[in-house]
Amino acid sequence: MSNGRLMRSLCANLTLFGVAVVLLASCSHYKQDSSIDKLAKTRFKTQSYVMEYRGIPIGTHQSSGTVNENREYEFTHLFTHLTATDVVLKATQVLRFAADSPHQLVQAVSVKHVLPDETPYESTTATYNDGKLTLHRDGKLLTELSSGFTLDEYLGLDSWLTSTDLQVDDSISLRVLHLDQVDVALRTWSITSLTSELITVRSSDQIESSFAKNAQSIHLVRSVDASGLVLLPVSDTTDLDRRSRIPTASQIRIPLDEPLQRPKQLSMLELHLSFANDNPGPWASMLTSDGTLLSYDGRARNPPKQSIKKEQQNVPSGNALVEVKRLANEAVANIHNEQEKITALVALAHEYISYEPSKRPKSVVSTLMDRSGDCSDIANLLSSLALASGLNARTVYGLVYDANSQTFQMHAWNEFRLNDGLVRSVDATWNQQHTDATHIEFPDAYLHDVLRSLENMTLTVVNYEHYVTEA
Repeated sequence: MSNGRLMRSLCANLTLFGVAVVLLASCSHYKQDSSIDKLAKTRFKTQSYVMEYRGIPIGTHQSSGTVNENREYEFTHLFTHLTATDVVLKATQVLRFAADSPHQLVQAVSVKHVLPDETPYESTTATYNDGKLTLHRDGKLLTELSSGFTLDEYLGLDSWLTSTDLQVDDSISLRVLHLDQVDVALRTWSITSLTSELITVRSSDQIESSFAKNAQSIHLVRSVDASGLVLLPVSDTTDLDRRSRIPTASQIRIPLDEPLQRPKQLSMLELHLSFANDNPGPWASMLTSDGTLLSYDGRARNPPKQSIKKEQQNVPSGNALVEVKRLANEAVANIHNEQEKITALVALAHEYISYEPSKRPKSVVSTLMDRSGDCSDIANLLSSLALASGLNARTVYGLVYDANSQTFQMHAWNEFRLNDGLVRSVDATWNQQHTDATHIEFPDAYLHDVLRSLENMTLTVVNYEHYVTEA
């Protein structure tokens, strides 16, 4: 599986819970400096949170603050994310504000890496200078904002919620700066419920958060976004390890009731899926009326209900895009038939990249530089080669049968949409010009929900067919 995609998803969701820098657009409840100082100090104590989806813990968040050696207010947010490939992704955001009024932001830094490797694979920096805020990613200028922001603005939501004259239906509009997404968006918060001890607010983008409050500070009790992701406080992030965890790739070994004969020559496979709780969950939409799952080989055919999505993962830019286009042009030079172009690109990806299990999220440029990668790295490269050749392809994640262990395991491959509307599935890692029928795409559902379902799944072979070979 590609960890980079998981990390992007994680950071995009985490910023929804107020972790992103908040810029106050209009607020009549500003505190005086002394009050802001007191409010800032309530953020000094380490706060720990767990992120869950349908009760499944998928990550942690720790926040803390201090006054550093430069007499700056410094706030740190640390995110970790358990992935399905035996690695832990980590993102750190550090924001520094001048200790003296007006407490102007000095710098904000967001760094991402994979534990235990401390070498970052992405770094974003926002720096205030001469009345402007400039944002750089990996040393390259991304954008420039015409104004900076202060500690008052960073604590704008806290400041508003600790006011004494709030009422139900009161609202406030805030500008939110996401360091990861490098954008600024307007968000309106409205009070939906208010008691002497608890206040609940809902945002214009459907985040609902409840806070315990007193005269000096507020504390998050629960926050949930529109996708169902929940953020909950815990005494320590080690609580995440004491709860049920997401299965990792090495743990996902789904046995069959009987070994498959010549699996790479299967043109059709029918399986019966059983679950410990008799609930197929996200797989329900993929089952027949008899409760079985039908899978076919990747030869061009009409798309199933889950039609191909127009998406590209890890599409490169700059010099990397130039290199991808060069390789693609060499592979498909003088080829005009799209099926033949696909065949040439699959052969290129298979021959150019050596398979190597990866513990680190790899971009297409890293895969090209290393000339090695795992199945998702190879599939992402093929998607980019397809794009450079004017073809429509995507990376597919799912299960595939491993003959050595006689189990189904996680894997990545590609699907192409042809000009006539048909789809063709290929596997460059295995050098399959059309996938065998053991390639089963995950259902179109939240990834962690799918992974959890695999823990309780057993498979029984109902029927299968092999390719008809000519004598």
